[in-house]
Amino acid sequence: MEPDDPAGVPAAGVVRAAEGRWSPARRRRMADIIAGELASMAGRTIKAYIEAERWDASTTGDTDLGPPPPRLIDMRARIEPGDPAYRVVDRALAAAWSLAVTGRPPPGSARTRRLRPGKTRLVRANGDGWSLIGRTDGPALLVADEIPGIPVDIGDAPQLPELLGALTVAAARSAS
Repeated sequence: MEPDDPAGVPAAGVVRAAEGRWSPARRRRMADIIAGELASMAGRTIKAYIEAERWDASTTGDTDLGPPPPRLIDMRARIEPGDPAYRVVDRALAAAWSLAVTGRPPPGSARTRRLRPGKTRLVRANGDGWSLIGRTDGPALLVADEIPGIPVDIGDAPQLPELLGALTVAAARSAS
């Protein structure tokens, strides 16, 4: 907070989680970051990422060879079926399926783009309290307001490839 800022007003750009939940804006921002990481991932492991970051740093004159900043996709967690947060994941996946079969989804609720090279697509879907981000050839993650700070790995979700395919088709319907 700057000295001239009014008292009781959070600093610009600061979004605070309240009562164990995120704001929708913060969740969408995290989903944007994850989408960027998944798009640039191109099958790189964490080891390949670290090596590439160090190479980039050394070729630009950076002498700090400390560890690069962690990627959100490397901090993803699995939630087991017995965990109370699993209900949140189930609800979000059911809502994603519902969105996928909607005749004409709301604008921006389902988006997709082709990644280079190849036929891989990055799929993004947003609903009430959740955002799903996934590669058709790799990881898929869920970010939910009720599970703040944790990108949930949903790679083992039933029929995930079919869901991503259905969301791709829904994105085309939404855009037309």
